[in-house]
Amino acid sequence: GTFMVRLCQDEYQLYLRFFSQHSTGIDDLLEDLSACLYDELRPCIIHLNQLEALADLCIVLKIELLEDHVALKPEELAAFGSVAEQMLEDVQQRLVYRAQAYMQSDIQNYCPASGDLAYPEKLQMSKLGDSPSSE
Repeated sequence: GTFMVRLCQDEYQLYLRFFSQHSTGIDDLLEDLSACLYDELRPCIIHLNQLEALADLCIVLKIELLEDHVALKPEELAAFGSVAEQMLEDVQQRLVYRAQAYMQSDIQNYCPASGDLAYPEKLQMSKLGDSPSSE
């Protein structure tokens, strides 16, 4: 992510050294470069199952990339910003899907084992195991 931010900034600044006016050509180039990152990361995102990893990825995309970089230099990073926003939406969708799957499989369809239901006995046995033996 940060590599692509830097690459887009460098390419944009290099473009401005040679051409005095902004054009759609530089936007197309930067969008194509950013799309390469998206194309590489999307299969990883689709197969990511851990809720914590997905939530962390949302934070990185939203705060560290979009707010800390793209928002500060919107003209230079417009193309990267649109790709990062699409990636954030993909991660958020995956997070919602995995959270719903977890709620269904581990909460709604929870079938307690006999040991799970013997909770008072577990506490009593735990107390007996913790008490010092009298000799």
